[in-house]
Amino acid sequence: MNRCKLLALLLVLLSASCQSSKRPEGVLDAEQMSAFLTEAYLLEGYYSVATHYAYDSLPQPLEGAYAALLDSLGISRQQVEASLTYYAEHASDYATIQEEVAARLDTLR
Repeated sequence: MNRCKLLALLLVLLSASCQSSKRPEGVLDAEQMSAFLTEAYLLEGYYSVATHYAYDSLPQPLEGAYAALLDSLGISRQQVEASLTYYAEHASDYATIQEEVAARLDTLR
């Protein structure tokens, strides 16, 4: 009986280790995510200054600005949400993206 349990455990571990770490469909690749985050940080910064950090005073324009941003990048809100979920589970990939975003923002100084 112990051999059966051991074999079952090995099969479970083997199947888990063989699963693809490939990015799921609908998740932005690193370049797309970096481009989105760069623009989103700039957008948030603009509205922070424009409203003196009172985001509640301009919720509609900010939503419209995000809609325009997504449209200009050719991505959907669902893709962004799926990507944020995916990259939350892949921290090293997200850290690399954040480094790229920081480099992009640094060139704007």
